[in-house]
Amino acid sequence: MNRTLLAAAAALTLVIPAAAQAEIVPQKSIADVSLGASEADVRGALGKSPRVKTQTDDFSKVRTYTYGKTKVTFRQDEGGDYIVFAITTVSKSEKTDDGVGVGSTEAAVKKDVSRVKCETFARLRTCHVGAFRAGRVVTDFTIESGKVVRVTLGRVVD
Repeated sequence: MNRTLLAAAAALTLVIPAAAQAEIVPQKSIADVSLGASEADVRGALGKSPRVKTQTDDFSKVRTYTYGKTKVTFRQDEGGDYIVFAITTVSKSEKTDDGVGVGSTEAAVKKDVSRVKCETFARLRTCHVGAFRAGRVVTDFTIESGKVVRVTLGRVVD
């Protein structure tokens, strides 16, 4: 019986890290948070945010929850509810299934992220999935000195 329990525990430790590592799903989620999620959904996935900031921009009220190196940004909808509009991370622990994330090379992004396009806007180097057009969803891998420094999933405003 002890051998069975030990074998099950060993198998579980092999499965859990693999599942936990895949925290960036391009065009879908970062850190288990999806676009359109409610504040309750985010608290359910990540817990209570240690830092919350609310402000108003040109379009609506915006609320940002900060969880270490990951920020979740909400916009207030017509009904007064806040829904996830963008997720940004500079954490090296959040990666795609293929291991791409902050610290990865541009070459790794090109090789391992489907439908990615890399280009330079002014002096900003970006590799992204999706189109930078109003209403569209974009996953952006910001590149500096040949490496990813930030990953953002969001909906384009203007």
